[in-house]
Amino acid sequence: MKNNISKIEQHARSLHEGELAVGSTRVAGLKDREIATIVGTIRSLTLRPSSVAKSLEAEIEDGTGVVVVIWVGRRSITGLAAGTDIEVRGLMSRDSRGWRTFNPTYKLLSVRR
Repeated sequence: MKNNISKIEQHARSLHEGELAVGSTRVAGLKDREIATIVGTIRSLTLRPSSVAKSLEAEIEDGTGVVVVIWVGRRSITGLAAGTDIEVRGLMSRDSRGWRTFNPTYKLLSVRR
């Protein structure tokens, strides 16, 4: 039988091999309202205008799911772009729209071209 693993899943697996993802959790293993570290690739970036506070949102995919990372009050973050590999640590919460975390700490790992 032929292996039907997507390129996204192959890349996600490579991120989670070795030292890079020590101590990280895959999105599929997240628990609501717990602090976790995820390692994945930025799928998209969106600037959300608001009369109260602007926010920058990044969808991070790790091959098992997606977390929307929201930086409140930020218009941009140097180095953040679709295709960038990133490590994010914060309080993960799940609602009807999926997994979210607000103002997490982060570490840029690489830019995928």
